[in-house]
Amino acid sequence: MNREILDQIVHDGNRIFDTSGKVTLGKIDECSNPGSTTYRVELFVGEERYSIYVKILIPGRGATEKIKEDVLKEYEVLCSLYDGFSGMPHISVVRPIAVFPEYRAIATEEAPGPTLQHQLARATRPWVSSDDSGKASRSCYLAGKWLNKFQQLTYKGNSPFSANDIVEYC
Repeated sequence: MNREILDQIVHDGNRIFDTSGKVTLGKIDECSNPGSTTYRVELFVGEERYSIYVKILIPGRGATEKIKEDVLKEYEVLCSLYDGFSGMPHISVVRPIAVFPEYRAIATEEAPGPTLQHQLARATRPWVSSDDSGKASRSCYLAGKWLNKFQQLTYKGNSPFSANDIVEYC
């Protein structure tokens, strides 16, 4: 993990989390993915613990300037989505907190609760009771609502969005 990114996040920690006090680093975990490396970073302000994720894109050969542009564009889209989802209860997008194009990195605040992937995996296991079926229906409904809002905020085509293209689009 790049030290300059950590130093900047610690320096801006009170502004990012709307707190006051000394910001210190805690544990840092790394997760490698195809095309990126993501770090989960703990920060402390007094006794209060915050967690953020820093995703650093791995450039392809000769793609240094292009990947900087891609990072800035992804950050702009994430900011737009976060703002667009602000009035929607129970569904949202993680809050973007910083972009570091020179390091190909985006930082987001950790969102509380299980991920959509975890929720759907739990809710779609073979149902034992009608109560589980209701949870699955609710999870699928919220996922569809999220995808609908996402599509409204991001699709810029001239024609109506084709439901047949939904899998490829997602």
